Amino acid sequence: MAQVKANVQFVATLAQRLDATGDAKNKASTESNFKKLQGVLSAIRADYPKLD
Repeated sequence: MAQVKANVQFVATLAQRLDATGDAKNKASTESNFKKLQGVLSAIRADYPKLD
């Protein structure tokens, strides 16, 4: 559970970074942060398998 909380906090941080780098039109940093965000979201999803 602690890892999920840390990941959720990191999602918020990455969202702020994405906003800032997007506004600055910094494509390389935006793509890097987006890739990190995708990884963190995948980790969160792995902790909660799909319920049928």
